[in-house]
Amino acid sequence: MITLLNYKWFIYSIYFSVLMLISLFVRDIPDQFNVYFTIDQIIKTSSLGDPVSFLTGAIDVSKNGWFTPANQWLINLWPPGFMLIEGYILKLFGEYVYIILTLQILSSLIFSFVLIMIYGFIPKNINRLIAFFIPLILFIFPVSRVFLLEPTGVLLGESFSIGFFLLFVLFMLKAHYHSYTVYSILAGLFLGISAYFRSQFETILVILSLFGIFFIIFNILRYKFNSKRNKIDLKNIRILFYIIITSVLITLPWRIYNKIHNDRISWVATSSLIYSNLVSSNEKLLSIGGGWIVEGKGNMICLVNPSTCDDIKNSNPELLIKTFLGDPILWYQIKFIPLKNYWFSELGYWTSPSPKITQNSMIINNSFILMCIFIVITICYKHKNSIAQLLGWIFVSLFITYLMIFTVVHFETRYFYFPKIFIIFLFLLSLIFYFREKKYA
Repeated sequence: MITLLNYKWFIYSIYFSVLMLISLFVRDIPDQFNVYFTIDQIIKTSSLGDPVSFLTGAIDVSKNGWFTPANQWLINLWPPGFMLIEGYILKLFGEYVYIILTLQILSSLIFSFVLIMIYGFIPKNINRLIAFFIPLILFIFPVSRVFLLEPTGVLLGESFSIGFFLLFVLFMLKAHYHSYTVYSILAGLFLGISAYFRSQFETILVILSLFGIFFIIFNILRYKFNSKRNKIDLKNIRILFYIIITSVLITLPWRIYNKIHNDRISWVATSSLIYSNLVSSNEKLLSIGGGWIVEGKGNMICLVNPSTCDDIKNSNPELLIKTFLGDPILWYQIKFIPLKNYWFSELGYWTSPSPKITQNSMIINNSFILMCIFIVITICYKHKNSIAQLLGWIFVSLFITYLMIFTVVHFETRYFYFPKIFIIFLFLLSLIFYFREKKYA
């Protein structure tokens, strides 16, 4: 047992070393921050607004313990997790800390844990050297390196939300093979924590919960009213139950905080901004520097029904539903015209897509990721076992979540980075469990 534990720590340390080497020396896009930049240097030179906003909140937290009234707008637009992490780093190491390097170390620690967990699922009959390299396939793709480890990516903070979400999936799968109670609770814990770092993960959590409840009820009713009375898969029902309960409880404190201080239970308060964009004309958005919203089709109500343009006072959920249901075909025709440009965009364009694609490797990469979607669906459909059900639950929930988000909210190139990374991750898991099932069949 001790030998096995030491061996896994040895593998973990190698994964960590590899990820740190990528963090420090690999640059898939030019003009990134120097890892030894101080916070002041980052704020003065950043061309992206989000990292500056996050560091502004972090400075506030490090000096005052929480966000002062002048900076409350930050936690209305974003959940507090990443700014708190940065704030505590500042408090521990001072204002001249190498914040990028510190974030890269933390990110590498998290993703080394992801990699060692993937490694643990690989069947024992596979050559150990090959098994070691299989999890690292996740970082063969430039999108994973840029978004999760390289300087600009770690300053956007999604390394944490994505890392914790992947750990949620892995602990869920571990629950299937081992103690489902303990590992299911850990899975729910990481799912809940991921929401504190990016608001879209709270939306994913809600959709996962709704589909999970539907899955539980459907299986119970199918068992009750099916005359053949096939054996019900209690393990998956219990896994989903513990994940949903735990993740909801983890998110409860932030909802209570928002209720007390902001008289709302919603995760963030961006809905009014979204509705404002939806009815804004191209001209108005361009006049206030919102060209990326125009390009990403964030003003769909105005585009579908021009009579509503710039009528911000009457923009609300009812108008959104009425306009969408009035002509959903036109809505999606307009919405999906630029979709290809965003999916196949070259890296380094965080909001609008690259004007043209000069690297054939990006076309190959993004085409392969698209192909992976169909491979995952095929494997899950063909092997209708418990693992396929769990992976299918997550896949369907994420698909519905992003369909909802992209139907309403404008496209940004970086919004596609997590789906791409997750598809690669799910592709790896699907193949591992396909061969695992074949071995034990």
